[in-house]
Amino acid sequence: MEEAVRDEWAKSGGTYASPEIWITLVRQGRRVSVNTIAKLWPSSGSSPEGPPRTRAGPDEGRPGPGSGP
Repeated sequence: MEEAVRDEWAKSGGTYASPEIWITLVRQGRRVSVNTIAKLWPSSGSSPEGPPRTRAGPDEGRPGPGSGP
């Protein structure tokens, strides 16, 4: 099952999360719980767990108020 999770995640270009992987596997006829996919998720070799996304603050790449032309 881990291999199937890894394969589907790779096919998605690394964009699918566990619910999308679950839907894909169920549509392929596999009997699997969404909870099983979630449990396998962090332990899979191609773990989608990357660094946390951060949002740029007002002075980090975005002009603040009053900085217009």
